[in-house]
Amino acid sequence: SGSHTLDRTYPATSAPKVDIQYGFLAAMKPAPKTETAYAVLDYIMSQRCVSRIREERGGTYYVRFTTENHLYGGVRESVVAFQTRPEMTDMLVNDAKTLVKEMAEEGPTEAEFENARKYLAKHHHELQARYKENLSRKLNVYMMKERCGIDKEEKYIDLLEKASIRDIRKMAAKIAKGDSMLSVYTEN
Repeated sequence: SGSHTLDRTYPATSAPKVDIQYGFLAAMKPAPKTETAYAVLDYIMSQRCVSRIREERGGTYYVRFTTENHLYGGVRESVVAFQTRPEMTDMLVNDAKTLVKEMAEEGPTEAEFENARKYLAKHHHELQARYKENLSRKLNVYMMKERCGIDKEEKYIDLLEKASIRDIRKMAAKIAKGDSMLSVYTEN
């Protein structure tokens, strides 16, 4: 009859999910060059995480790589965040560690590097156009200038041009060497 095959089918919502954040801590002084290198690194690592963790493993609902700047003490936390099934946690956290290690050892490819720079430059121009008259944006720019010595408007594209594959690899090496923290958030 074949109808018995339906017995094992549950709505997706009933499958337990966990939110994972795996963070790499690194001490980095705020500097324009650092901000730009992090933007490039975050972009490339996000792409690699999507490709390995989401597409190859099919194990996540979303995955991203972002770096947060904890302004006290000049510590940055680069976080691989994703949602998955509990039984896949260990494997995917290992993937995250491996991806950072690979980036630290080999750096980005020429193609990845160029794509990241192209995307970030385009994104920057779009944002500028959109925020030209936005007051909070102007305030934000002023704060960045005061706090990190970054003049986002003038220098960003310039800094993107000057960034190198070696910068990105060195930064990844620093991240890979740092302390790491695993946070697991369970639904319910």
